[in-house]
Amino acid sequence: MRGRLRLGGRTGLALVAGFGLLLAGTSVSFATHQNATGTTASTSAATSAAVVIKDNDFNGDTNSDVLSVDTAGRLWLYPGNGSGGWLSRIGYSYGWDAMTAILAPGDFDGDGNADLMSVDSDGYLRLYSGNGAGGWLVWKRYGSGWNAMTSVFGPGDFNGDGHMDLLARQSTGQLWLYPGDGKGGWLPRVGYGYGWNVMTSLRGPGDFDGDGFVDVTARDGDGNLWLYRGNGTGGWLAGRTLIGTSWQNLTAIVTPWDFSGDDKVDHTHHVI
Repeated sequence: MRGRLRLGGRTGLALVAGFGLLLAGTSVSFATHQNATGTTASTSAATSAAVVIKDNDFNGDTNSDVLSVDTAGRLWLYPGNGSGGWLSRIGYSYGWDAMTAILAPGDFDGDGNADLMSVDSDGYLRLYSGNGAGGWLVWKRYGSGWNAMTSVFGPGDFNGDGHMDLLARQSTGQLWLYPGDGKGGWLPRVGYGYGWNVMTSLRGPGDFDGDGFVDVTARDGDGNLWLYRGNGTGGWLAGRTLIGTSWQNLTAIVTPWDFSGDDKVDHTHHVI
């Protein structure tokens, strides 16, 4: 079912009705193994926040896209048209509702195409390599234990080494950075402070404040949306910024990078 898109300023708000989960930019994955054919896009891997903005282009047309899992567990791709609207949607397999976490890390394996990740019911992390034409190549499974994380998302290149990373919040409230090695693997993880469990949503919108470094947004229990600015080397700039209120009634917050085509990252949300 199509929804209305409402975009304003740096933060865009997209309303898509009839879905149990919205996925874009930093919150997508794959539940059922699916082979697909198509031409691999010959784009270079992201090396800066400016390039990361386009990293959820799943069909290779250079526009940011949105994925959604409906209440029946089917995954849908809503290709963006580059100006805040939609092209015809594409339906994939069912079973995505069996995953405990779904995320889009960008080009995690370094082949130039946007990828998908998920955490399955056994706690294993899966990588599904995108083919650059709206389909998927073979998938691989990493170690177990990811079900101990209460939030897993892809912020982009958080430590500034040119490779896509993951951030994960443990049940203790501690936030961890899992740096990618640019080949579908990992560098040693980095632990941050505790207290992140007071947040009801954590997302990586890309470079939200326009300083060239990727950032993190977080919604607290009162519905306030906070911006935590990255420093480009895996750390944080001082302080946090309140960028929104009354977000507590939203059932999903997703970050489709630059959906409106203005070279600024956007937020989307889902409401009942």
